[in-house]
Amino acid sequence: MCWSATSSFVTLAVGTVLNVASYALLRRWGSPTSSLVWSWQFALLMQIPEGIVWLQLDAGHDDLRVASRTAMILNVAQPLALLMGIRLGGLYRGEFRYAYVAMLLYLVVLLSQMDEVWSHAASIAPRPGCAHLDLRYWTTSRGLVYVVTSLLVVSEARPLLWAVVNAGIFTVTLVLAMVVYPCGTGSVWCWFIFVAGPILVGVAAIERRRRPAPPPLPTTQRRTTTAVAWRRPTI
Repeated sequence: MCWSATSSFVTLAVGTVLNVASYALLRRWGSPTSSLVWSWQFALLMQIPEGIVWLQLDAGHDDLRVASRTAMILNVAQPLALLMGIRLGGLYRGEFRYAYVAMLLYLVVLLSQMDEVWSHAASIAPRPGCAHLDLRYWTTSRGLVYVVTSLLVVSEARPLLWAVVNAGIFTVTLVLAMVVYPCGTGSVWCWFIFVAGPILVGVAAIERRRRPAPPPLPTTQRRTTTAVAWRRPTI
């Protein structure tokens, strides 16, 4: 995360509690977007290796390769986590239209440039003059492919409301990270999304209130249902 080991681990802890609570509530309501809470939780896992990098930097260590490359692997796998959240949660209708193609092209780009990505991922220490961790393996072109792939995957979610909401979470938090912090954008963005679970709960609560109430049972059916409910079992 952007500032320190403490902020990384606190963000992970608070975000995890919020996501677990959000998932439980969404499942209780029967909301189809509950599975995507775990996709956003997966994005928060970067706080673990990033927190370790901060601890190593504070201790004066120069070799950051293991923690930095672990952060990179978790980072580049985030579009796949979104796809799995939609697929395993059944948050789609029919078959995917372009998510698989987008994911395939994303993997081709990453694998074709993996030597460079792996090399630049050896250290995510802040650059001179920047107080935030720097994900050097993201170039403009690779970052654009990552963003487009993620948005195409999220756009497959159905009902359409959840595609719009999750794409909004992704886009708004990314833009905020770019505007508010001039450096270390990628690391800061992974901090912003800790609010994803509560946002999904808020939208689901609004949707529940706007959902029309089921029509009342006919009088005869209500009487039959009541009689059956109170009938004592015979021995």
